[in-house]
Amino acid sequence: MNSCIEPRAVATVGVTQWLSTPDGRRLAYTVVPAHKPWGHVLISHGFSEHRGWWCHVAQALAARGLTTHFFDHFHHGASDGLRGDLERFDEITEGLRLAGGTAGHAAQAEGLPMAVLCHSMGGLAFLRALPRVPQNQVAAVALCSPLLQMGWFNRVIGQTAIWLMGHKDPARRLPYRSSPSKLTANPAVWPEYAKDRFRFRQLSPRFFKGMRKAADETYRNILAKPVFPFPLLVLTGSRDRVVSLGAIQTWLKRVRTPALRRIHYQGMVHELFNEAAWKNVVDDLTGWLKTQMGPGAQAKAPGKSTPSRKRSSKPTSRATPKRR
Repeated sequence: MNSCIEPRAVATVGVTQWLSTPDGRRLAYTVVPAHKPWGHVLISHGFSEHRGWWCHVAQALAARGLTTHFFDHFHHGASDGLRGDLERFDEITEGLRLAGGTAGHAAQAEGLPMAVLCHSMGGLAFLRALPRVPQNQVAAVALCSPLLQMGWFNRVIGQTAIWLMGHKDPARRLPYRSSPSKLTANPAVWPEYAKDRFRFRQLSPRFFKGMRKAADETYRNILAKPVFPFPLLVLTGSRDRVVSLGAIQTWLKRVRTPALRRIHYQGMVHELFNEAAWKNVVDDLTGWLKTQMGPGAQAKAPGKSTPSRKRSSKPTSRATPKRR
């Protein structure tokens, strides 16, 4: 499935471009063009990942008519910054804004709408950037397993590790490895995590602490100011323990958005696009995007429509097909 798990192998699906910040930091960025596009999608990946884990998704979206932009966050993959260490979490947000501006201008140049697909930490970065997101650039947002709050296990264990080992030298990277079974229920993908030398093998306490603090601050802010100016799709797995499903549910009860849909996949874990039934998730995402910004969709002016609280009382639930 993931034929390009290393950033250098992303060349099999697109050319790596280098975006630069005013202070000279470089961000690795790739575009997979659709043949006859009806929209653009920007992918914001999760913690410890990189573009390589999203090649199959980018290709699938492009085949469905969506020119796809994806990039490595700072301190991830091929982008600048020491992997596994981060002094300021907002470096992640700054990289997302840089990539979003580039993708947004490309979509506008073609007169097409753009959506943003964010996974886990990538969703946290988008929510932190939300007050500064140009509302004329984004037509819809999909959050996959968004990190609003950490799952209780990660929160407790991470806090203990910080107290025991990180209080004297918070920048020191400590051995780190996440169990693949906590990320996906698809055993066919598990060996790829071990092979990927670009995933984090070390993690500094200040990276973990900064991410947790950013999640806490952002969660308080979005509960206090529940207006979300874009149509919103939220994708979650029933077996996800990496992020707090309860926090997601609490936010969705309060959020005010022009359109809201949640799809809850039974039997899936955290990385929905690495599950055996990942193509179903792509189909669900593409189908929803067509209703929001596809050909013939009713035009929506982001941020100008009256937010609505109307929604079904229960999230749409999809069972995971049995693997053959």
